[in-house]
Amino acid sequence: MTPITLYHDGCSICVAVVESMDTLIDKTRFALRVVNLSERREAVAEAEALHVSRLPSLVFGGQVIEIDPHAPISDFRAPEWHVGPSPESL
Repeated sequence: MTPITLYHDGCSICVAVVESMDTLIDKTRFALRVVNLSERREAVAEAEALHVSRLPSLVFGGQVIEIDPHAPISDFRAPEWHVGPSPESL
C-alpha cells in the first residue's frame, strides 16, 4: 500500500477535508495517515522536514499538495523557552 499523510489543524475546514479524503481514497491501494498538529505538536518537525508549510496538506510520493491552505505550520511549533534576560532587555 502506498502511504498518504494528511496534516491538518483540526478546524472545521480541515475536518471536512479529512472526512472527504477518507471517503475518496481507495483503501485497498493507499494507507491514509491523518495527523492533527493541534493535538500532536511533536509532529510539526516531521511535517516541516517534508516541506509542509500550510495546513491542510497531503504528502504523497514525496510531493506536498496543499488543500485549501489557510494555516501556516509555524503557528503550531512549540514555544521556545529562553533562559536569562529577554532579547528586548539587552
